[in-house]
Amino acid sequence: MITAAAETGEPGTDVTVVQTGTPEAPILTFTIPRGEPGAAAAQAAAVADVPSPETADAPTVAATLNALLASLRAAGILASDN
Repeated sequence: MITAAAETGEPGTDVTVVQTGTPEAPILTFTIPRGEPGAAAAQAAAVADVPSPETADAPTVAATLNALLASLRAAGILASDN
């Protein structure tokens, strides 16, 4: 009988397989790296940093939103307004 287990490795590392156990009952442990967050995940995190209109003045909110829109366009997530 073969036993297998999977673990998540750090992004950018190699896939590994380690065999332990005995020849009659091997245990295989696969380590598969976690993927890097894509641009959409990074941009979604930026949305959390947008100041609330209740706690910031209008020019600060507008400037933050304009910067966020520019980064979404630069990442190709949002079409250019041209």
